[in-house]
Amino acid sequence: MTFHGTTVIAVRREGQLAMGGDGQVTMGNTVMKGRAKKVRKIYEGKILVGFAGGTADAFTLLDRFEGKVKEYGGDITRAAVELAKDWRTDRVLRRLEAMLLVADMEKTLLISGTGDVIEPDEGVIAIGSGGLFGKEKNEATQTHYKFLPIATSDFIFAYTVERFGFWGAFGLIGLYAFLIIHLMTLNFKLKEDYFAQVITSGFSLLIFFYMSIN
Repeated sequence: MTFHGTTVIAVRREGQLAMGGDGQVTMGNTVMKGRAKKVRKIYEGKILVGFAGGTADAFTLLDRFEGKVKEYGGDITRAAVELAKDWRTDRVLRRLEAMLLVADMEKTLLISGTGDVIEPDEGVIAIGSGGLFGKEKNEATQTHYKFLPIATSDFIFAYTVERFGFWGAFGLIGLYAFLIIHLMTLNFKLKEDYFAQVITSGFSLLIFFYMSIN
C-alpha cells in the first residue's frame, strides 16, 4: 500500500515566512487521515520543511535533508543541492516518490527527485500530489481551493499533474517532445526552403521554452 499526501504551500511576505499543509493523506481515492503534519521544523526551528507524495518516502528524504543541513552548518542551498544529487544518482533514493519544500528566513527551495532545486521568483510556492492516475475534479485541491491563481494558463501543468497524475504528466511531456522532434525533423528536411526552416525552428524553440517555463 502506498500513501500519498496532497498539498503544501509556503508564503513569504515583508520579511515573514509561513508554511502550511492541508493535512490530507489518501490511499488511492480514499481519504485515510485529515490531520497529518506535513510541515516540520528542523535545525533548532530555523528551517521549515514540507512534503507531498509517498509518506514513508518523504520521511526518508526529510531525515536525509536534515543530515545535510547539519553537515553544511544550516546552509539550505548547499544541503538541497547535495540531497538532489544523491536523490537522483543513488540506486535506492531515486526510487523514492515525494517532493520537498524547504525554507528559512532568506530562501525558499523546491527539491524534486529529478535533480531539480528551484527557488521561486515570487513569494509563494506550493507542491501537491496527484498520484499515478490523478484525482477527480472535485478532489483537486490546487484548483478546488484556488491555490492556483490561473489554473488554465500559467499554472496549466500543475493542474494537469494533479488531475491526471504521473502518467498524465508523462504523456503530456511526451506529446510536447514528439511535436518538437517532428518540427526539428521537418527543419532538416526543408534545407532548400530557408523561410520554412525559420518557421519550424522558431515554433520548436517557442514550444520548448513555454513547456520549460510552465
